[in-house]
Amino acid sequence: MKKINFLLLIFVTLIATTFSSCELPSTGVESVIVTVTELTPNPEYVAGTIIKYKVTVSQNAIDLSTFVASANLAGASGTGVDMAQTDPNGQIFEDDGTTIQNNNTSINVYYQYVIPASAAEDQVITITFSATDKDGNTGNAQATFTVGSSSTGNPIISWNATLGGQENNSTGSFCVSSNGTVYKVDEAVSNQAKVDFVYFYGATNQATLASPDNSTFFGTGSGQISSYGVHNWSHKNTTRFYKTSLSASQFDGVTNDELIVQQAASANANFVNQLTVGTVIAFVTGSNSNNANKMGLIKVQSLTTGSSGTITLSVKIQDNISSIILPNFN
Repeated sequence: MKKINFLLLIFVTLIATTFSSCELPSTGVESVIVTVTELTPNPEYVAGTIIKYKVTVSQNAIDLSTFVASANLAGASGTGVDMAQTDPNGQIFEDDGTTIQNNNTSINVYYQYVIPASAAEDQVITITFSATDKDGNTGNAQATFTVGSSSTGNPIISWNATLGGQENNSTGSFCVSSNGTVYKVDEAVSNQAKVDFVYFYGATNQATLASPDNSTFFGTGSGQISSYGVHNWSHKNTTRFYKTSLSASQFDGVTNDELIVQQAASANANFVNQLTVGTVIAFVTGSNSNNANKMGLIKVQSLTTGSSGTITLSVKIQDNISSIILPNFN
């Protein structure tokens, strides 16, 4: 009997030992880990800037399969993976540039993003780095930055003014570019050096802005406007205009003279005609003006047709401060 009990004890002990040592083996499978580090020191996030990243991808036990970088705004030319620098050995990708070669469970990818010219100020750019292993496990990391202002323009001032046609007796037709002052005929005669553009509405030219030195429209000949008396002025400013292709919203977005200078470079006509609401005109004041050599943009804000109607202009022009000459105290 003692022998049976002894054998039973041994049997129970063996069973207990077997079950206590029976554990599921560790597979070592983990998610794909992706980390990203920006390498560009103190970058200016403006168009043309190259932002460089180091992306580390690791998987504990399974070979990696693919790596893809994508952005919510496509980068400019030069954006992509630096194949030569990427390690190990600088050669981890197959010919398609995304498939990772066998026997790689940890890689460092060097990637650069070139900010495109289409990037808008204050736009948030997000670059997503994604990797998978051969079992389909995935990992992701993101890098974000906000586009700054690349503008190097100078200050501007803005004003609105309403001008009347040649038969409008209540609203003046002569405008001062520096501040939007509007003169009637009798006032303009004594302020000739201040008047940079004149408004009229013609049968053919319709809504028109002209420089005082325009001899086609102002005179006593057939079809000319004599009531303004501009042809008799002793001082006639030489403003030049250019009808741009800018939209009203582009005009509204102007905060300095950068775009103004670009557009006004084409201003070489002494009038612009057939103006409609939303038309944007670039201009340069003459060197003989009281507000000499200033560049600006004009947007037609509203228009009442006819020679007795009115036109309302919204103007952005270089600030006078940009031409102030400081005294020499030496």
